[in-house]
Amino acid sequence: MLSKGKIHILKYGFMLLLVGLIIGMASTAFGMTIGNIETEIQSDGTVRVTANLTGADNGDQVTILVTDYGAQDMNSAIKYIDQVAYVSDNKVEFTFKMKQADLDYKKIYRLAIGGTDVNSPKVGALFKLAPPQEAWIVGPDAVQKGSSGNYEVKVVDAAGKYINMETSEICVEWSIQGGNPDGIAINNGVLTVGENATVESVTVVAKVEDLPEKTKKVKITEVQPAIIEEEAVTTSEVLVSEDPEDNTTSPIRVEKRPSGAFVAKVPAVAGTPFTITAPDAGGNAYYRISVKKGNSTVYGGGNFGGARTLEWNIPGDASGTYIITIETSSDGNTPDSEVKIYVSVAPTKQTILDKTLETGDAAFTAERIQVTSTGTNNNQMKITVDNPPSNTKFRYYLLPKGSEAEESKWIMLSDYTPDSSITVAKPPAGVYLISVYAKNDYSADYVDTFRMVTITVHPSGDIDWTPPEE
Repeated sequence: MLSKGKIHILKYGFMLLLVGLIIGMASTAFGMTIGNIETEIQSDGTVRVTANLTGADNGDQVTILVTDYGAQDMNSAIKYIDQVAYVSDNKVEFTFKMKQADLDYKKIYRLAIGGTDVNSPKVGALFKLAPPQEAWIVGPDAVQKGSSGNYEVKVVDAAGKYINMETSEICVEWSIQGGNPDGIAINNGVLTVGENATVESVTVVAKVEDLPEKTKKVKITEVQPAIIEEEAVTTSEVLVSEDPEDNTTSPIRVEKRPSGAFVAKVPAVAGTPFTITAPDAGGNAYYRISVKKGNSTVYGGGNFGGARTLEWNIPGDASGTYIITIETSSDGNTPDSEVKIYVSVAPTKQTILDKTLETGDAAFTAERIQVTSTGTNNNQMKITVDNPPSNTKFRYYLLPKGSEAEESKWIMLSDYTPDSSITVAKPPAGVYLISVYAKNDYSADYVDTFRMVTITVHPSGDIDWTPPEE
């Protein structure tokens, strides 16, 4: 929304607005600088953009422009545009929703951010809206006889991120496998368990159109099950400062994944204590907390008990990804619910500080992705990430573009590797999209960030590549 004092040009049309944007961006070489741009995209078309600023003053204008990367007509290319006054703390945020007609998963969009006294706009990475890939059933692991449990389906994209869709927008066929058919039923996600139901495990089945069938095991109990309120799981904070005189800590932010697992976004540190506190499951609930690496329990576990907190004094030689499992039980013997938290352990505090892929001189930016011809008779293609961040692994993908490749899927050229350069067979002449995933060594997440570039392979064998900033 344009406020008083902004450029009042909406009534003159999108093209005039684009002209105003360019004028606002092109001024002196001094003043505001647009730094790192972070883009969070949901498949319903909601886009959240955060830009870091330097040299900005309150009242300075910051403008965003989103265009269809492949459009030939500039009038139709403009998909979103807005202008806001500078927001404090050297950041500005835009949140908007793409129109329904633009939710074409085959299209590529780009955004540019400029503002007062900015010499040239800052162009963020190209992006596309990820299509739904899978469905997950969310609901209790156990239901008491004579009661009911509510279940819903969440849809996720290829990266395992939730798609922001209302349950009412998802057409689901529910069914049950196993159990006494006279004592148990499911209707619109509500599992009803009668008094004559058998104490056993049943399988709740959800089928969403065009997606693979999903199942969830549910235990039928005689007594009220002890169920964890998953969002209440807490962990200790971690020291992140290099300065021994500085006691600055960072919370271990835990994000829920569609699988029901949680991922700690900040690593713990070897040689330090780490506390895990389970939420109160109510009543006379019993708890069991364990730390595993792979299938081996390295700390905790054993029998169920009343303690909800586990303090793990992480060994000094610990490193890698660990799984913290929290189980609850109503009878002290069999689990009613389970929460898994994936936590990486870094060897030093310095490696935590190095875990950023978004800032600093060596940040992973699309401008650093180089694509060239190589090999005998230039029959190969080399993809290189110049000046790669430390402690980082990369995964490389290729996607054909054009009318003949509309139904094409991403091709993995290389799984995660510490190599910042790979050489592969050159694809046939055409236009392609290359995506490079980046993941820090001490991240428990699937991917920390990714960047994309467009390449054109000519019949001569030459390769043109287009970084997001030209």
